[in-house]
Amino acid sequence: MKNAYYRKIAVLFSGTGLAQLINLVGLPFLTRLYSPEHFAWFSFYSACVAILTLVATLKFENHILLSKSQSGVTHSANLVKIISIFVSLFVILFSFVLSLFIKLNFELVLFISLGSAFAAWQLANYYLLNRLGQYSYMAQSRVLGAIVFISSALVFTNFIYGLLWASLAGVLSSVVFTSIKGGGRRINIGKSLRLLKTETSYYRIVLPSSLLDVLSSQIPLIFSKGNFSLDKVGNYGLYNKCVSLPSAILGKAVADVFKQEAFKLLNENQSAKAIYLDTAKKMLYLGLLPYILLQFYGGYIFMFAFGDEWYFAGEIAQIMAIRFYMGFVISPLTSILYFGRYKRLDFLIQFFLGLTICICLFISYIFNDIMLMIKGLTISYVIKYIFQFIVGYNAACNKAGR
Repeated sequence: MKNAYYRKIAVLFSGTGLAQLINLVGLPFLTRLYSPEHFAWFSFYSACVAILTLVATLKFENHILLSKSQSGVTHSANLVKIISIFVSLFVILFSFVLSLFIKLNFELVLFISLGSAFAAWQLANYYLLNRLGQYSYMAQSRVLGAIVFISSALVFTNFIYGLLWASLAGVLSSVVFTSIKGGGRRINIGKSLRLLKTETSYYRIVLPSSLLDVLSSQIPLIFSKGNFSLDKVGNYGLYNKCVSLPSAILGKAVADVFKQEAFKLLNENQSAKAIYLDTAKKMLYLGLLPYILLQFYGGYIFMFAFGDEWYFAGEIAQIMAIRFYMGFVISPLTSILYFGRYKRLDFLIQFFLGLTICICLFISYIFNDIMLMIKGLTISYVIKYIFQFIVGYNAACNKAGR
């Protein structure tokens, strides 16, 4: 079973790795075509989309993997798509009404609305392909999305929202591809909406926990845009983009396969301890070299790769290197906390993280120092990852997690 497990990871890793390699190769060109201010807007957009995507799914994508019936799989996937359309329309209509009273950037609102809808739709398709074991199609969709994003970004350089246009184009291409390759399902609105009554734990427990997690990671970007210079916010955004690449290259592939295998074992009342520890050990070894490079040479790496005006992003990387390392190792394993009663413990962990981050943001606002925010976020996340690993280990060992 272990060989099959790592073969699945290898398939996803090959496609995901190529996709993120395309992003990585393209970034030095984009940082010379787009200013830190452009990246600040892109980071703000990405943060808003990440938050709204959660609302647009209500976390029912997890039911695609956990459902024991094929009809449940289909209806949960369609429910995500239905909700995403309503959320997108609501954001547009609400913003239009709000613009009658206060000045709003309606063009940016439209980007965010469409971006969240596309992202939610893609998530539903992706989880369907995961359930079907179609890892090659999952990998191909990521490669296609990366190619479209980079090529579109090179075309839209004269637009202040060029990176946003490129992001929409990349996600939409993946949505179309995954829909053709198995993500499309005939929609029965009534049966899909019935899941809102029968499967309430996703939006009562899992959604609040995930929302706290995403808010904790994205609110600092939104907060920074309103309180610090766009130059520094853009550097912070580039750091987030770059540091997420190793996790996106390997961590996401590991998480997708680990989630399917762990849920399968726990649903069969078996222990997932062995696969949990083995996966953690492999990630620990793989993340060591990137951690060392970021910790000691972050500033020079960013300056060499992206230009002199991005040195501050490297300084951020050096401070947050330990957060990156622990997140790289532990984040792929945290999906096991969605199993049974451990959802509530994960919510408590996320609530603690959100509370500490609010304190960090308040202190950095008082002293008008973005580096205080960076240091506070690092400490908060290190504590969170430690708790998540311990609780995740208990979940993996517990055969009666429901």
